[in-house]
Amino acid sequence: MTGRSPWLFAILYTALSIAIEIVLIVVFRLKVPQHNAIIAPIILTLPPMLAVWIAGYRSRKQFVVLAGLTALLSVIVTLTVTHFTGVSTGLREPLINRPIAGFLAAVMVNRWIVRANVPSRAPEERK
Repeated sequence: MTGRSPWLFAILYTALSIAIEIVLIVVFRLKVPQHNAIIAPIILTLPPMLAVWIAGYRSRKQFVVLAGLTALLSVIVTLTVTHFTGVSTGLREPLINRPIAGFLAAVMVNRWIVRANVPSRAPEERK
């Protein structure tokens, strides 16, 4: 449980999201930013869920929390980087933002898993 690497999850999430986005753009001929209303929901749901499943987070709670946190952090990191750089399109932006979001989400969930598995001390031991 605790041996999962956040960097491996981040790379997996980034690879899946870029691959799915390429399929949407090349095969389905969607354009950025004109079709962002179609692309964004797909990119914010499918890649995080696939990455969490492939990474082996089998508990329903861990699955939902990591997938949701990855999607949420993807939006937050993207908005933050876009605000400071002014660049919202291109390949560089997702290659920076998505690994950061995946890494942060995996670190947070891994810490949560470790803390959830640590037995609490009895009240008489706390004194």
